[in-house]
Amino acid sequence: MNSNLIKKTEAQCMAEHAPSCQAACPLHLPVRMLINLIKKDDFDGAAELFQKYSYFPRLVAKACSAPCENACQRKELDEGVAINLLEKAVAANATFSVPRIVPEMQIRKKIALIGGGMGALAAAWALYEKGFALTIFEKTGNLGGRACTAANVSAEDIAVDLAPLTALPIEFRFHTEIGGDISMAQILEEYDGVYLSGDKTLSDTRIDRKTLQTANPKVFAGGSMLREDGPYSIVQSIADGRRAAVSLDRYLKNKSFTAARYGEGYYQSQLKVSLQGMGKKARAVKSTYTRDECLTEAERCLDCHCTSCIRECKLAERFGKFTKSYIKEIADTAPVMGGGTDKKEETDCTLCGLCKDICPNALPLSGGEKAVGKVETSNIDLPVRDMLFSNSDEFSLCRHRSGLEESRYLFFPGCQMAATMPEYIGPAYRYLQDKLDSVGIFLGCCGAPAEWAGQSKLFEKTMSELLTKWSRMGKPIMIVGCTTCYQQFKAAEPLMRVKLLWEVFAEYGLPQAEREPHTVAVHDSCTVRYEKEIQDAVRRILQEAGYQVEELAYSREKTKCCGYSGLVFCENKEAALKAVAERISESPLDYVAYCTVCRNYFVSAGKPTYHIFDVIFGQDTPETACRPAPGLRQQEENRRILKRDLLQEFYQDGREQGDGPRLFISPQVRRLLEERLIDEGNIEKVIRYAEEHNRKLLRPADNHFVAGFKPGIITYWVEYAPKDEGYEIYNAYSHRISMEED
Repeated sequence: MNSNLIKKTEAQCMAEHAPSCQAACPLHLPVRMLINLIKKDDFDGAAELFQKYSYFPRLVAKACSAPCENACQRKELDEGVAINLLEKAVAANATFSVPRIVPEMQIRKKIALIGGGMGALAAAWALYEKGFALTIFEKTGNLGGRACTAANVSAEDIAVDLAPLTALPIEFRFHTEIGGDISMAQILEEYDGVYLSGDKTLSDTRIDRKTLQTANPKVFAGGSMLREDGPYSIVQSIADGRRAAVSLDRYLKNKSFTAARYGEGYYQSQLKVSLQGMGKKARAVKSTYTRDECLTEAERCLDCHCTSCIRECKLAERFGKFTKSYIKEIADTAPVMGGGTDKKEETDCTLCGLCKDICPNALPLSGGEKAVGKVETSNIDLPVRDMLFSNSDEFSLCRHRSGLEESRYLFFPGCQMAATMPEYIGPAYRYLQDKLDSVGIFLGCCGAPAEWAGQSKLFEKTMSELLTKWSRMGKPIMIVGCTTCYQQFKAAEPLMRVKLLWEVFAEYGLPQAEREPHTVAVHDSCTVRYEKEIQDAVRRILQEAGYQVEELAYSREKTKCCGYSGLVFCENKEAALKAVAERISESPLDYVAYCTVCRNYFVSAGKPTYHIFDVIFGQDTPETACRPAPGLRQQEENRRILKRDLLQEFYQDGREQGDGPRLFISPQVRRLLEERLIDEGNIEKVIRYAEEHNRKLLRPADNHFVAGFKPGIITYWVEYAPKDEGYEIYNAYSHRISMEED
């Protein structure tokens, strides 16, 4: 995925959008940050922030009409936060430092500011920092304009707030009226640029509302010239002055007026905030707040953020990042990493798709080329090798029904169902043959492990081979037993008609069986979160079987991943186990899953979980709900045996499979192998290679052999000793370091 596409995805995230209070403030004061400082009793820090954005904190606190309060999200619950009273308390109780206004450089151009109101003073502040020589013309003997007449504004407030500006080498020409004491023509001739506020002094005062430029290109307007009949707003006047200063600076430097000017003045915030679970808190009705009352009022602030992803996505929660910052890191490194940085966060994504459903903007972090997805390379080996085994002659099979030369349907149970519950595949195939016409059998793996591991070429090759077999069978309707296979086939071939096995059982009814119905909770597979028909089919099966279903808080389109998807358990087992633990804690009831891996994961964490097959065929006993999945070696053997049994029963064509060396493995060592994801097949390969080539080391202390072999991208080491025409296994481990010999 290229960086431009990643950045387009990043732009959809609203996590860094300003809250409504900040967007409503013409000065864009970060109210949320200000209130958080007050919550910490850091009034001096709040004062520093307030002064930075307002220039004149005492005047703004006392004269502001507080448009932020009208926009406060809290109003949807009770009353908006008393932001202006908090500002006043900061102005009254905090210690303000004297701001240093220092020019970036000296520019040999002069600007006249006509009028001594707050807009002109704000423009003067910003333009002085840019390095221009300034003259302020004021027809009275005072600065501050209408702000000075606001209630409770004192002479001391005016003097202290304006002191940093009046101390600068700016020329102040008081008692100077334009058109009387000096003409506008003289000003236009003497100065390179003009900021105009107050009374009209131009015959043509057409104003560009974005740049504030008038019909005369060197004159820019603000203040009452923009709002002749509207109410006075000190914050709007200061904002006008700043905007005009930007335009004047660009005009005099011959730069674009409009480039990169976003969100100036009031704008509508795009931030969406959930108020779910938020309680009411009464606002104290007072004209002033004490310090303690400020702390109480500050706690009413909702600290507005869009936290949907952080709250629900374990990846975002674990790394403490909003979606935007996470995507930005990937985008910033994409040009040098060939499409995306190899970040731990990416390999830990389960690709479950919940992010898209919970995001107000439906922003996906997973799901192939249209999302951030997985990195292009990965060290995941075992699941890919398991996939290759499933598509090898050891398990792969694709045949029409015996005696037929065409198939209307093709039953594809999937590799994991065949590996861990093979006893149901034969009965399911018999059921399909009984209910439907001409059903063939197709054994293999859909290739998902390769895609999840970032091995795109291997995935494409695998899927191409599967589609070729399907095409040779006459492109029949696929009936799959795995939700991942369902989605993989639908995505790979839009013309393929695919049904999930459970839809067939729901439509044609359940086989006769004795069952033990009770109340359960259904775990919906994340790969079919938007497939309502499949979800309904599972619930109809349970209803027919006499079960009662209590829905989980996160079910159907909002279901959560079991922790397997995306092969996270290979890259970050701790994260996968946390996902499992969280999911199984949602209800004390037994679960029913219709994904084999989900069922096995839940049982491994101690949650009684039935597979829907257990219910269908009447094997829904408490013991079945707690039965652990077979080990890695047995899963391979189950598939070999399943293929042999299907050939024997349905085609009278079974063949015995060859056996490897006999291995003796204690329960303790077997648990170690499971934790390290080392299967017995690779242990056999190491021992066979070591024995055939005499490539082994003898450890004299215990007469154990130690041997290593690299059958793929993983090197395996095994500690073993001969025993009863086989081998006792004492230890094994693996690594990805290449061992080269001279």
